Amino acid sequence: MTGLETFVDWFAGIGGFRLAAEQNGLECVGACDNDSWARQTYAARFGHEPEFGDTREVDVGDIRDHDLFTGGFPCPAFSIAGKRQGFQDPRGTLFFEICRVLDAKKPSYAILENVEGLLSAPLVDEAGSAVPETAGWVFYRILETLGNLGYTVQWEVLHSRHWVPQDRRRVYIVCSSGRVPVPAVFPLFDDAGPMVGHSRGDGRGPIGKLHNHQGGRVYAPWSIGPTLDTGHGPLVDIGDGRLRLATPLERERMQGFPDNWTEGVSVTQRERQTGNAITVQCAEAVIRRLVECHANGGRRADDREGDNG
Repeated sequence: MTGLETFVDWFAGIGGFRLAAEQNGLECVGACDNDSWARQTYAARFGHEPEFGDTREVDVGDIRDHDLFTGGFPCPAFSIAGKRQGFQDPRGTLFFEICRVLDAKKPSYAILENVEGLLSAPLVDEAGSAVPETAGWVFYRILETLGNLGYTVQWEVLHSRHWVPQDRRRVYIVCSSGRVPVPAVFPLFDDAGPMVGHSRGDGRGPIGKLHNHQGGRVYAPWSIGPTLDTGHGPLVDIGDGRLRLATPLERERMQGFPDNWTEGVSVTQRERQTGNAITVQCAEAVIRRLVECHANGGRRADDREGDNG
């Protein structure tokens, strides 16, 4: 069986996947991102900018061989908060750039991340309108394309609030090549229920919505916050009728990054970077399970122990 020691960090942003993978002992052998401000933050934390910029201009021959491909590919094309143009949106077609790398380098595994809306994104016609009764068409096409590349695919919608104080649902997609046993990564929790479309909470109760202010929700400092986006906020109630915006430090913590990870760029850029990032602990848990399964022939450690008994 091939090893699981190296990875590449595609659509790297500020390095959330890299942090998660390195916490599991893997070595980064390449990264790609074309946002100049994100590249600046990445360099400040890892000692160098991503080796590659625009993924569409990357010569795959320049990418080092690796065991794991990681990438949170751009989500606005699939998000219910956007126009959901899918593959009609140039950002949506960047998925096929992932496939170009997978086809050329053939890593044993890939972990992809995107918004939950990816699972229900419809076919969109040339006029930009959703075709009726085609919900899920985009995800079907993704599964079909990965399957044609020789990958078995599994997925689960995970909820960041299991690890951090943020109400954020994202689908994690784990791909395994025919050279390795299919890893039993999902469901990530024993009581998770159905794998497809499942979201996991942690039982800490609902988000603390106190009242509305100029049309926006306001949160107590101790409550679970909303899904971070690339704008300002959320609004925090600090008592006596006073409100303030969540600070960049609070937003970093809501995404599981070390304190002051995005320091060195403007507040606007820090908000944008944290809004675009993955939740580090969520990705770390997926990678940790993958590493465990790889070491045990595709099975979880507890399953292996049960077989031996």
